[in-house]
Amino acid sequence: MIVDTKANSLRAVVNQTKGRPSEVGGTTGQLVSNEGIDAVIASDIGPQALEIFDGRYGIKVYQGEGKIKDAIRQLEEGILPEITKAALQRYMGLKQEK
Repeated sequence: MIVDTKANSLRAVVNQTKGRPSEVGGTTGQLVSNEGIDAVIASDIGPQALEIFDGRYGIKVYQGEGKIKDAIRQLEEGILPEITKAALQRYMGLKQEK
């Protein structure tokens, strides 16, 4: 979902990398950058994607969950935490405890 907070609009974008996890970071990073987006909200993010978003494109990544409108409000209020460290275990092929 792409939210333009200035125009108060919401637009869905098809995930072209579904089923190809090794391509998600680069392809999504380029798409987001091309759209002029300056912030991404995610529940967590892997190291490659974080490097692409923040390192390559200067796009900040914030941690949020739940309803989109609530996460956007929290971002605008400055209360969403910025993700500066990737969720390594989930994205390094390590087994997660249930």
